[in-house]
Amino acid sequence: CIRTTPEASHWVASSLGMMTTGFSSDYRVIVGETVLVSATFSWGALYTPIALLVLNRTYQTAVGEDGLRNWWPGWPQGAVALTDFSFLVPPAVIAAVTNETRRVMHGGLHGDTVFCRPITDATGQVITNGTCLEDSELLSMTWLPSAALDHGLWTLPGRTCGDG
Repeated sequence: CIRTTPEASHWVASSLGMMTTGFSSDYRVIVGETVLVSATFSWGALYTPIALLVLNRTYQTAVGEDGLRNWWPGWPQGAVALTDFSFLVPPAVIAAVTNETRRVMHGGLHGDTVFCRPITDATGQVITNGTCLEDSELLSMTWLPSAALDHGLWTLPGRTCGDG
């Protein structure tokens, strides 16, 4: 059974001369400049409003922005951020990402446009022709996008940790 730490994939990629992007922590601090940028979370932006609702005895489990379900805080709410970029990222890419981030933070997007464009899964099945996926579709997602292909670099173990 293979068990690993979140930064292990970044270490392996770096040792092979590959670059990565981090998720949930600034892995560039741990691994180095081959981690180009990381998306991080500020859990306080999520939990503080909920805790205040509980303390004020106004928390409800009903669907809606005043409750917990189907609430997707992001950049505008301060829940998501990008770390500093590696010096390996070209200035033009940093500028493009910075401009897009500002646009999202100031309400320039309706929903999450990552899921509002034509999407094909890794088997070639069309998921959407460009209409935005609903929250329920995102919450029940069991497919990988076509960009998540097997590049033949590694073979996964034939058994899982629960196989004995």
